[in-house]
Amino acid sequence: MKIDYIMAGAGSMVCGSCLRDGALIATLCAQGHDVQAIPVYTPARHEADDMTVQPIFMGGLNIWLQHKIGLFRYTPRWVDRWFDSPRLLNYISRFGGMTEARELAALTISTLRGAQGTQRKEVKRLLDWMRDQRRPDVVMLSNALLVGVGAAIRQCLDVPVVSLLSGEDLFINDFPEPQRSEAIAALREQAARCDGFIAFNESYRNWMREYLEAPLEKIERLPLGIDLRGYPDSVPEAAQEFTVGFLARICPQKGLLELVRAFGSLCKEDTQPGARLRIAGYLGPEYRDYLDRVLAMARDGGYADCVEYVGELSRTEKIAFLKSVSVLCVPSVHGESKAQFIPEAMAAGAALVLPETGCFSEWVNASGGGILCPPDSEDALAAALRTLRDNRDLLTALRAAAHRTAHARHGIDAMAESLIEILERRIPL
Repeated sequence: MKIDYIMAGAGSMVCGSCLRDGALIATLCAQGHDVQAIPVYTPARHEADDMTVQPIFMGGLNIWLQHKIGLFRYTPRWVDRWFDSPRLLNYISRFGGMTEARELAALTISTLRGAQGTQRKEVKRLLDWMRDQRRPDVVMLSNALLVGVGAAIRQCLDVPVVSLLSGEDLFINDFPEPQRSEAIAALREQAARCDGFIAFNESYRNWMREYLEAPLEKIERLPLGIDLRGYPDSVPEAAQEFTVGFLARICPQKGLLELVRAFGSLCKEDTQPGARLRIAGYLGPEYRDYLDRVLAMARDGGYADCVEYVGELSRTEKIAFLKSVSVLCVPSVHGESKAQFIPEAMAAGAALVLPETGCFSEWVNASGGGILCPPDSEDALAAALRTLRDNRDLLTALRAAAHRTAHARHGIDAMAESLIEILERRIPL
């Protein structure tokens, strides 16, 4: 199958969607499909070794300038090319302004309008380039915020367009009014022109059906998969010290503050040996104060020596980190659209301790590899962690179930095969 895969990059940030896209594209190519990876906004960080990526289209700096200053809507390509420099885009993205929802509300609305938005010059350049390439069987969008561009592609190339669903509601819901309502209206209008959507879990599929006002049959479910290379074939031997792991973007929405409070309850007990909390994940400049407050709380509580922030991790470092923890706990305060950290942790042999919400319930119930606790309760979270700290036999059984499920059902090869089945079933070829 010939697929044009439009990837929304996140610059220097380690982005779960980018990692997923890169692994999926590389696997599709390895399975014999003709896939073109087309990055938009910024370079997309990925872990695939041999993935060919096209030049950047709709560069984030260019579309921002064209939105803010009318003169840049008419500049020649040689000027625009300088602003599309991957090095420049990666550098600028480090400052957070290119990914902060509140700063991007008006620009997002314009992008949702596609060829009618202020970035029409950039959309035309993408369309002209795609028209000169081989005609794809289908165009994939890495998220639904690109459906305005997808509608222009569909009209220009007369090919079906399918979009993944990847947390668009959380991004838009952070907009101030009236931009929030305008963005939702624009998203729903363009979503009606999309040939289909793909969600990674049933709870998000149902949520986005209402959010997009789309019929449920228009949204397929694709089980999430990861590249299992480098993950252990068997469950690593448990460390003597009970270790809780947190692997996600450092921000309030992922529940790190709540986890550190719950973890503090374990550290104040004298009945059992101590525990450790290891924290990893991308930290944007806008959330450095948040992390400082979280770590200060541990210092004030007298358990700072048991809490460690190890920073952003490479693929090799990530696998080693997950092998070192007893359980993974990311008590997000909102429904997760992907939760890629879950199959990654399971594949490394970590048990799960998660709030009983959304896709978390799906993962734990399907794998038998963890404990669910009532949401929004730090006491319940602490009790679940305490249960696994004190019951090594249960912890061992849950780790084994998590590892077995990840390796049997959630490899990237199975995900790629399932995606092709969805496309062949839905798209007339």
